[in-house]
Amino acid sequence: MSSQGVGGYDWSRPERRACLEDIFFRGNDFIRVGSKECRAFWSFLERYQRFQERQRERKDAEHRGEGEVVERRGEKRSGERESGRTREGKREEGSERRREEGSERRREEGRREEGREGRREEGNERRREGKGREGRREGKEGSERRREGRREEGETEKRREGRREEGREERGGKGDVRKGLFPDVPMEYDPSYRINLSVLTGDVEREGCGRRRRRGDGSGEGEIPRSERAAFRQALRHFAEFGQKQSFGRLCRLLQSRRALPVASYRARLLELVRGSPVVVVAGDTGCGKSTQVPQYLLEEWAAPGERLACTQPRRIACLSLARRVGLETLCPSSVGYHIRFESSAPPGTRLLFLTEGLLLRQIQAAGPALDRYRAIIIDEAHERHLHADFLLGVLRGLQAAQPSLRLLLMSATINVELFSRYFDGAPVLQVPGRLYPIKVIYQPIEESEEGSRERLDPGPYLRVMQAIDQQCPAEERGDLLAFLSGAAEIAAVADAARAYANLTQRWIVLPLHSGLAAMEQDKVFDIAPPGVRKCIVATNIAETSVTIDGVRFVVDSGKVKEMSYDPKTKMHRLQEFWISRASAEQRKGRAGRTGPGVCYRMYAESEYNAFAPYPVPEIQRVALDALVLQMKSMGLGDPRTFPFIEPPPPSSVETAVQYLRDQGALDSGENLTAVGSLLAQLPVDVVIGTA
Repeated sequence: MSSQGVGGYDWSRPERRACLEDIFFRGNDFIRVGSKECRAFWSFLERYQRFQERQRERKDAEHRGEGEVVERRGEKRSGERESGRTREGKREEGSERRREEGSERRREEGRREEGREGRREEGNERRREGKGREGRREGKEGSERRREGRREEGETEKRREGRREEGREERGGKGDVRKGLFPDVPMEYDPSYRINLSVLTGDVEREGCGRRRRRGDGSGEGEIPRSERAAFRQALRHFAEFGQKQSFGRLCRLLQSRRALPVASYRARLLELVRGSPVVVVAGDTGCGKSTQVPQYLLEEWAAPGERLACTQPRRIACLSLARRVGLETLCPSSVGYHIRFESSAPPGTRLLFLTEGLLLRQIQAAGPALDRYRAIIIDEAHERHLHADFLLGVLRGLQAAQPSLRLLLMSATINVELFSRYFDGAPVLQVPGRLYPIKVIYQPIEESEEGSRERLDPGPYLRVMQAIDQQCPAEERGDLLAFLSGAAEIAAVADAARAYANLTQRWIVLPLHSGLAAMEQDKVFDIAPPGVRKCIVATNIAETSVTIDGVRFVVDSGKVKEMSYDPKTKMHRLQEFWISRASAEQRKGRAGRTGPGVCYRMYAESEYNAFAPYPVPEIQRVALDALVLQMKSMGLGDPRTFPFIEPPPPSSVETAVQYLRDQGALDSGENLTAVGSLLAQLPVDVVIGTA
């Protein structure tokens, strides 16, 4: 069945569509032939035609129904008039007599009324003479009261305007979208705000038609009439405005979500602390919005035009996801970039750069003692205490002496507030509450018989959690599963078994997530699952703090993590499995309560949880320091034994590293850097590999 378009035209045939595309979709138009927008337009037009057709059918049915009702009502009234004529004749004779009697009574009543009216007129005349004098006095008093009332209304309006102004100022300080966040964006869509798009006028259409005639198009389609071109142009306008309404709705939802974050209420206080202190510690609970909003607050209301900010992340996937999200929220993606190893996206106009801690150290090493390219540096997830993070804190502490205008912000959900504040000479702390729904914790310790071999993890306990979710929750109820495992091998074991279960039930999509995956594979965890299907994301601690995956309501915590440790036999680092800390366990649990009430399944006993360390052991306390000492020497930071670490490493580790670098020829007898050491410092590998 061919669909009728706007004005009753059939635009379903490919030949006719090609003619219209050749006229309307030129190279400089907002829709081009063969583009994504072109396909979207034809899809929109088909839906719009079906909608119009249904509207016409509905109106025709209403008109037919109204006509039948009117006809039935007319027949009923005709019958009623015929039967009423007979009854009317009989009543007419009696009515004539009653009318004559009534006329006589009315004439008599009229004579009596004339007498009463004369008497009333005489009384009114006397009252008017007495009230004239009182009315003049009351008029003067009324004028005075009206003038006083106008004065009081003016003062009330001034007070009301003053209160409105105070309210605007107060909202501006508490994160209102009108101040600092796109004040020109209207709160409701109006056609007067529509964007100007290229829609052809009549003269250009005639030129396109003439071009087709000169070219001798062989499609068999004649010249498109003016009325059909006008109808098609109207359809284009509908499509453009429909798209703009959708974009406007997304923008409003984006601004509302920013304003609803808990950190928005602390915007003014944060900016006040940044202006008054060189270092600020932000202890923001999970879900408060610190990672996306704090950089934007500094960019919008604190940094001057042209000044740049840096925000470090412990992992590459966090740099990528945060750069995309913040670029979307600022409505200027070109001003937000990222820099990770082997990949960079930082145009010349970039003002906010997300990068890893190691790359920021490289930039400081290349820039010398003064890093004047950044106005402020934000250290996010400072609680993880990686080797580079602890070293970076010490370097930045020294940089502030040479660059007093540099601002430093430390952010984390589980940060040791007292330790970090004391390290930076009593830096102020901003506590920001989170936004979490209630989370039910279920302890399900794995039996020794189910722990599996050292080579492969037994996936049985994790499959039972998936089965319990299927049995207890209806399929239409949204809620994804996030399982924390220690490493890539454990993820592969559980993911393979989970995929077999998913193929059987057709209710799950299984996705791995770890740092060894390509960025495209990692991005799949952010996609929304089809209705009736849940995502099962099997991840390392990369999903603990670095990324936020919407829709997760179930968390499985293995309680294990793989961390770098030093093997003195091979003189190399390797990953070893350890129990996590209580702070990490709380972070994992919090992932279940971001979008609604959640459940956290802990694959260990509550007594084991109570025995966990409160915070993770800093990496500087458990790894070899030869690479760190080599980098310190290459940066000219002096004796590593006296470097101001936030928590100094064991002295024996420093002595071992210095002696090892001497043996490798990277340091001379005076502990100065040699030519070999300068070359090794530029290689992103362990010293033992660099000297091989």
